[in-house]
Amino acid sequence: RRVTELMQLDISYAFALDSAATAAIDSLSNALCKQINELEMAKGQQTTLRFSPGMDGWSIEHGQPLLFSILKPEGAGISLTSSFQITPRKSTSFIIGAGANVTAGGRLCDFCAMRNTCTYRSQYERHETHT
Repeated sequence: RRVTELMQLDISYAFALDSAATAAIDSLSNALCKQINELEMAKGQQTTLRFSPGMDGWSIEHGQPLLFSILKPEGAGISLTSSFQITPRKSTSFIIGAGANVTAGGRLCDFCAMRNTCTYRSQYERHETHT
């Protein structure tokens, strides 16, 4: 809401604030996935890559309502719009498989619809090789 308000007053600041929020949710998601992986490894399990609605092979129209029906996050003030976007706006959803016989490894970029045109792919590929 604050970014929307700021768009009318100071578009540069609004863009910077929105970018910082995007970076924060991405960083938090990465940290959570790492923590889940470490917890599962301690139990002798492996984890898959995280997979989000909207990635190749899992439409947002199917994935978001499915996750919301399972998790029921409305009690925490999280909702889904008619266009399947999560509110609050800077939110994300994903699943991670875990078990002894799951396929570990791979790259998120391989499942992104923008994988061939993404400006940031090289950044993610560098990050993935260091984590």
